Amino acid sequence: MLHVANPVYTNPLITNKNPETTTMLYQSMPSHLSRSYLIQQMTPRNSLGGKYLVLPKKLGQGAQSRVLEGFNIDSFQPVAVKIVRKKEGQEVAKQQLDNEIRILGQLTKEVNSDYFVKLYDVFERKLERCLILEKIDGGELYNLCLQYPHGMPEQRAKAIFYQIMQAVSLLHSNSIVHLDLKLENIMYNQETSTIKILDFGFASETTSTDPFTGRKSDVLQTNFCGSVHYAAPEVIKQKPYDGKKADVWSLGILLFAMVCGQFPFDDPSDDIDSIFEKILTGRYRLPGHLSQEVTEMIMSMLSTNPEHRPSAKDLLSHPWFRV
Repeated sequence: MLHVANPVYTNPLITNKNPETTTMLYQSMPSHLSRSYLIQQMTPRNSLGGKYLVLPKKLGQGAQSRVLEGFNIDSFQPVAVKIVRKKEGQEVAKQQLDNEIRILGQLTKEVNSDYFVKLYDVFERKLERCLILEKIDGGELYNLCLQYPHGMPEQRAKAIFYQIMQAVSLLHSNSIVHLDLKLENIMYNQETSTIKILDFGFASETTSTDPFTGRKSDVLQTNFCGSVHYAAPEVIKQKPYDGKKADVWSLGILLFAMVCGQFPFDDPSDDIDSIFEKILTGRYRLPGHLSQEVTEMIMSMLSTNPEHRPSAKDLLSHPWFRV
């Protein structure tokens, strides 16, 4: 049975059972609101920079943050306001948020793709940091998968997964890896049949620039993070790894969950050590009703040897997408 892929682990607290899983089920802006009405509602407590009005309507909740509905007063554009409370002694959480802001800013300005949630602005308060994000229509892909306890039809899964592969291929081509790809971090709009990837707190760059020559070189990842059920074997071993290949593994888990309705590596009691042991052995069962093409695709993505996994770009030309 498919369930939320908790807990999230970060080095060195690899058994942390308090993930920040923010569900943002956004709705359209109420038609009766006007700009003058919004301005009248603004106070020092519910406005940011005199530009955004923050409404009390909650769109999502996380372990360290909450997401509220808001509006850009000038453009009348609805936004999502992610409010993260500052706490002393949480340097790792601060670094993670700084990283998310930097990566999202880069994606918004340089890539500007509809596949990724956009970051419009950041505000600092005495006790809070506020991220002004694109407001997304739809719900988690996880919720859609729950409608198919034995796996969704391959044709529907294919249309959705192809978009996800396009998004991740674009991400990798811009030297960025996500490192926490999972059903809960992909939003799906059933009306437009489109996806959007969010939660870039663990994302990282795959190249470094020499400060003297300006030359870029590939770097391995040393941030051992992500969600337990989606963790690649090399991440569990806590050795420097290729982030792009780790993303491909997570996508293999995600595809398996979509077409099978369950995780390939799981434990009835959610025992982390047991799940990790199964991932390291790489043994799992695929249902007999799956097509040969998707079976071969999943097997290639879930190779325990990262060197044997195809790239996201190569997977876009896989025969399954042409059947």
